[in-house]
Amino acid sequence: MQCLLPSPFSFLPYSILNPLIELCIFFKNLCSTKFNAEHLIHMENNNTFILCKLEKIFPPPFFDSMEHLLVHLPYEAIIGGLVQYQWMYPFER
Repeated sequence: MQCLLPSPFSFLPYSILNPLIELCIFFKNLCSTKFNAEHLIHMENNNTFILCKLEKIFPPPFFDSMEHLLVHLPYEAIIGGLVQYQWMYPFER
């Protein structure tokens, strides 16, 4: 999903497309199999800028508690380790 999302939106202006691509890169790096705590701290700092850019594009009703969780995901990855071992997707199937 992180790789496919930017392609259908490629016709959008750069000011709208850039935050969407940054969001996709954020999730791609978060779900990677290599763990780098320094990179996760950098992602945590840049995450607020991504959310601010998205707030300029989308209307306020778009943002609920789920968008706010993006702020906490890198911290949870630093504490808990790799993200794929924290999710319950394998156990739900």
